[in-house]
Amino acid sequence: MPSADGIRRILDASAEAFVFPMLDNGYVYLAAARLSCFHGMDGWAVVFEVFGYSPREGIPSTAIISIGEGLIETESAAKFVTPEAFENFRKANPYWRQDFVYPIEGEDWIDDDVGEVMRADTATLALLTKFVAAPSLSLLEQIDAEGGIGEPLHLANVSRALAQWHRKDVLCGNARARIPDDWHHLLRLDEWRHPDLVAGELPSAIPTFQSIAKVIAHCEPSAYVAEEPNTHWSHWPEGGTL
Repeated sequence: MPSADGIRRILDASAEAFVFPMLDNGYVYLAAARLSCFHGMDGWAVVFEVFGYSPREGIPSTAIISIGEGLIETESAAKFVTPEAFENFRKANPYWRQDFVYPIEGEDWIDDDVGEVMRADTATLALLTKFVAAPSLSLLEQIDAEGGIGEPLHLANVSRALAQWHRKDVLCGNARARIPDDWHHLLRLDEWRHPDLVAGELPSAIPTFQSIAKVIAHCEPSAYVAEEPNTHWSHWPEGGTL
């Protein structure tokens, strides 16, 4: 059985290794996030689902970051230059896995001439298995005023509008992608107090993650202590600005 102290140490080590999710990641405009906790006889996990827009990728995506012990391994040594490279990768990342999902199908709704903006004539978007109305200009202007991007049709604004109206669909990542079938789902949070990693704050320094460690160690969801949440994108204005 994992101890709360052991769980906190691994969460802190992940932050120090720069694999714990940063909600103000300079390469991603945050739109929405979700946290889930799992426990099994042979391991545990904290899983983050983070939806946003990365200019490097060029299209909104949902990152699934799993941190814990006993996670399912799906990486193949064939994807690495040498078997030694694969072994070094896994030794350096024993408690961390990351996967990506792209909830918006196609890219024909993106303006190729301007770049990083939605075409002004876009009427619908293919969101997973259904079509939804494209965010209105008035909504995008409102979000832009709050986020300060300066271009209402920017893909960061589109992502945030979709997260506002279709949160369930954009946070479509399978949180159990790396979780064995016999592990128990203990807790899901749509908002929480996230550590400010850039300022040097570690997960174990705040009551939220102190209590999350207890939830997992004792299989007791009632041990969770809620603090004032800061996971809305407006709390992380530096995200995506690099």
